[in-house]
Amino acid sequence: MHMMRLGIFPCIGTCAQHGAIVHNLIQTADTPSITVEVEWVQNASRLATLDALIIPSAPASALRRFITLPDWEEAILSYMQAEKPLWMTGQATALIADGTLLDEKALFRRLKSSLIEGRSSTGKHRGRWFHPFWETLSIARIACDYHAPFVQWVSHAPRPTMHILAKWRDHPVVFWEKQFFYTVFSPELSGDYRIHEYFLRYLLMNRSRHG
Repeated sequence: MHMMRLGIFPCIGTCAQHGAIVHNLIQTADTPSITVEVEWVQNASRLATLDALIIPSAPASALRRFITLPDWEEAILSYMQAEKPLWMTGQATALIADGTLLDEKALFRRLKSSLIEGRSSTGKHRGRWFHPFWETLSIARIACDYHAPFVQWVSHAPRPTMHILAKWRDHPVVFWEKQFFYTVFSPELSGDYRIHEYFLRYLLMNRSRHG
């Protein structure tokens, strides 16, 4: 029996929701020849033992702390070079752009540039923020009626290296780029498991390549 190790970073964002969904899908999956083990990644050294990784959406401050953890940069670069699948959701999609891991300053600029200039609800203060919303998307290979919660926003310009599965107002919001899977919204908050099912199917179908 083949063992696949799927890592989820537990220190940021909506990790608990991802973990609950994945555990539920694994328990109901009909995959007798493979066992999927979910691991909460407690330190950077564990990355080398994984077959796949999920980095959940999180506030900008949490992401910035995350990428400054000891040995994080070396470990994630090694993971990326091994061409193992990595799924990022929400603001975590800003971590890697065009196959390049952003440093702390570049990440901060990227997230800040995605916010919208405007006035507060009282009309007294100006600032930059993003107002959450829901949008029904047609996602190739997954769903034609996916009700997606956009809790945070990262703008991604289309690139020739992207395999785009869904757009919102001409912005790619579900796409692959090399081995990286991006969902700009937060599917773990949608109550709809179809994107998680899709990602797990991808892992199982490609386990010989990434295992």
